[in-house]
Amino acid sequence: MLLPQLVQVKDLSRSILDLANSYQQTGDEASRQAALQIEVNLGRRYSGGSPGETLIAQLVGIGVERAALGAMDPNSAYGVNGQTVQNRLDQLAQQRAAVRELGQQADPLWQSMTDQDWISYHNRSAAFGEEAAMRWLVGKYGQK
Repeated sequence: MLLPQLVQVKDLSRSILDLANSYQQTGDEASRQAALQIEVNLGRRYSGGSPGETLIAQLVGIGVERAALGAMDPNSAYGVNGQTVQNRLDQLAQQRAAVRELGQQADPLWQSMTDQDWISYHNRSAAFGEEAAMRWLVGKYGQK
């Protein structure tokens, strides 16, 4: 499946990061932080595994968010619950590893699926996101 919007998301992310860097060079820290927050929000739009979202889109979102957070001070506060930028980076690394592991677990299972299971998989993916559908697949066929 072609997902040209993901290429555009990655290009936009690079442009926002370039913008943040240009603000930093001019000494405009407030604008730099605003640009980085825009990039974080863009990444979060895809990284959450929302309904209808593909795993590759989720991985792109994680990468976009990591790029923005990587430009920030890792010890600075992030979020409302006492988290730091580094804490969020660590969470994203764990999320990325979990998504990749799930993909590896699911790879050998595709050929085991019945036609009805394919329909169920696609319905679950549309309703809950591909990650949730893949967890269902691994739960159903991976226990053997």
